[in-house]
Amino acid sequence: MVPQQRPADLQAAYGLPAVSTSDRTIAIIDAGVYPTLEKDLTVYRRTFGLPACTTASGCLTLEDYTGGRQPAPQKGAQGAWVEEQVAAETALDRARTRRDRGRERAEAAEQRLRKAHEDLDRADRALEEAEERHRAAADEHSRAERAARDAAREVQHLDGRRGR
Repeated sequence: MVPQQRPADLQAAYGLPAVSTSDRTIAIIDAGVYPTLEKDLTVYRRTFGLPACTTASGCLTLEDYTGGRQPAPQKGAQGAWVEEQVAAETALDRARTRRDRGRERAEAAEQRLRKAHEDLDRADRALEEAEERHRAAADEHSRAERAARDAAREVQHLDGRRGR
């Protein structure tokens, strides 16, 4: 069994606190009989370093839809076929959910990418405007230097004419 959801994924999905002293019940409702649920739960909890949760310890209770004891898996062809169809539909629903979450994540990533491109375009335009202002200021500075040199030459010329 390869876990599809890590404890942190479930914690985030259901808004559960990281640490809890609650004795509240978490119910997993599934159609049909899941004969390896306890074994799979043991593997899952061991994989993530969580304490055991078994029917023997009272942490796990397996019931039917009326709250009674869970029936044994169907042995007859019709009952086994129905349980397989329910399991297949459940697997399809889970696959659709994963696909939809994948699409949502891809759409969110595309939105972030579009925003980043927009921000980059704005930054490029701002840089171009700043460079244009810089060029204009440099041109103005050059004109002012030329005017100052011309004025200095004019002063020298006038001073030379006065005989200084």
